[in-house]
Parts: sequence; C-alpha cells; structure tokens
Amino acid sequence: MHADFSYQIVGGLLLLYGYSHIEACRHGAQTIVALHRAQRSLAYRAAHDDLTGLPNRAAFYECLSEASEHLTRHRQKYAVFALDLDGFKDVNDAYGHATGDELLRQIAHRMRHALREGDVVARLGGDEFAVLQMPATEREAAIRLAERLIADVGVPYCIEGRSIGINVSVGIALAPECGDGEALLRAADAASYEAKRAGKGLYRLASPSCRWPLTA
Repeated sequence: MHADFSYQIVGGLLLLYGYSHIEACRHGAQTIVALHRAQRSLAYRAAHDDLTGLPNRAAFYECLSEASEHLTRHRQKYAVFALDLDGFKDVNDAYGHATGDELLRQIAHRMRHALREGDVVARLGGDEFAVLQMPATEREAAIRLAERLIADVGVPYCIEGRSIGINVSVGIALAPECGDGEALLRAADAASYEAKRAGKGLYRLASPSCRWPLTA
C-alpha cells in the first residue's frame, strides 16, 4: 500500500509468491490424496475378484490362515465349505460368456446374503467358491448353512429374459477334526467332488480322517 512504486512491485511479488505457495500446497495435497486412493484401489483389486467383488483365492487363504490361528488358540470350532457349480459350462456354451458372467455375479450376491456377519465367501476361480464359517459351534450349524446355500443358489435366475437354473455341490470340512488352514480347504474340496459324483445340489461332510467324505 506504500505510494512508492518499488514497494508496490515488492508487494505484488510477495502476493504472487504467497498465491503460488498456496497453489503448490493444494496441488501437493491433491496428489497425496490421489496416490492414497490409487494405493487403496490397487490393494482392493489385488485381494478381490474383479467379476463378483468377492475376496479372491489369495485373500481367502490369508483369511483362513489368520482365522485358523486365532480360533485354534481360543479352542473354537469352525468350518470350511468348498462349492462347485453344477452345469456352469453348459450355461456358458448355450448362452455365451456374458450370460455366464452375470450368472456368477448373481450367485455371488446370493451366497453373500446367505451368510452370517463374520462369515466369509470367496471366489477361488472359474465356478468354484469357498466359505469360511466361524465359529461353527456344532456340525448341525455347518449342515444348515450348506442346505441354505444349496437352496438359495438353486432358485432360477432371470438373465436377459431367460430363466436359468443351476445347482451347487458343497463339501464341508470341520476343524479341528479335519485339520486346519489349507488342509481343511483340501478336505472340503474332496468332499465337494463326492457330492458332485452323487448328483446335483447335494452336500457331503468330510470324515475326520479327511480321506472318505461321508453324508451327514
């Protein structure tokens, strides 16, 4: 505000510097926020299936490992389910992969809503899913969940004006009887193949030896 022109120039430069500094800080803050968002997005995509939004195989293994350690330490029982769709390839062959993808999205949605809070469902790949039920206080609780998943998945789907029916085979492995961690998932997977060989829309419960899956 000084009358001398030189003071006006200095004042103008100071104002310009202050404005530039504010803009640089604002831009820097926006860049940091953008980087954090990008990192969160990458972390989410690394742990989730792009098609269904469910946790992927790697994330499920990590969750299973952590849950196994925690639940075993506290002497709590839990169950792992391996789910394999019956006839999904026929749907892809008959209606195309776009219809198959939409079917997987709708199945994932139903599975997610069939679970209790705290349980985990993941897509392992293709038409294979897995569920971690924790805790599972008794065998009957695991069986009830398997029956609910089979019933919910088995309700026909409406996709592009078509009614599409599909079933799911479920294998159940209980901890600690059938081991823990990935061994439990392998036992459940073996039981699901027994269910698939027995027919459609069935479940099988892995035996404590995890060698001969049995019916409940």
